[in-house]
Amino acid sequence: MVRCKFVCRSKTETRTLDNKSLYSYQFVAVYGDSPENKQFWEWTPSGQLTVDSVRDGQFEVSKTYYIDLTATE
Repeated sequence: MVRCKFVCRSKTETRTLDNKSLYSYQFVAVYGDSPENKQFWEWTPSGQLTVDSVRDGQFEVSKTYYIDLTATE
């Protein structure tokens, strides 16, 4: 398993063809403003992630999140 630490930088709302809301969250790797973030930056100096959801409020802008990556069988 690899643990990453990302911060949610933005949220945008768009409309689907059937007029439903789709929320898109943009994440970037954290950078050194705390001892823990400096440690994560040393191992993951850059990265981007986009997560789309039909539910609002899944993530908060400016809040940090751990992302665990585990290989499947």
